[in-house]
Amino acid sequence: MRIHPAPTAPSAPSAPSAPSAPTTLRQRVPTRAIAVTIAMVLATAAILLLGWEVRRVLTWIVVAALLSVVLGPVVDLAEHRLRAC
Repeated sequence: MRIHPAPTAPSAPSAPSAPSAPTTLRQRVPTRAIAVTIAMVLATAAILLLGWEVRRVLTWIVVAALLSVVLGPVVDLAEHRLRAC
């Protein structure tokens, strides 16, 4: 991995007593890291979009599950009493 100094613009002549700005070194970001980051952002967006599109179906599934849990004992009691007749 090569380290390149940050590009600097040509400066106008300044007073001799002015301190010069320190040169900063930048490291290059690997292309693979950029690609993985973009892929993760796109995958997250796709999952959120899918969740948004199926929210109505998921709501009904949750309602059905809650009703089955709540009404299960009532149905069992009714079946028991109807068999006794």
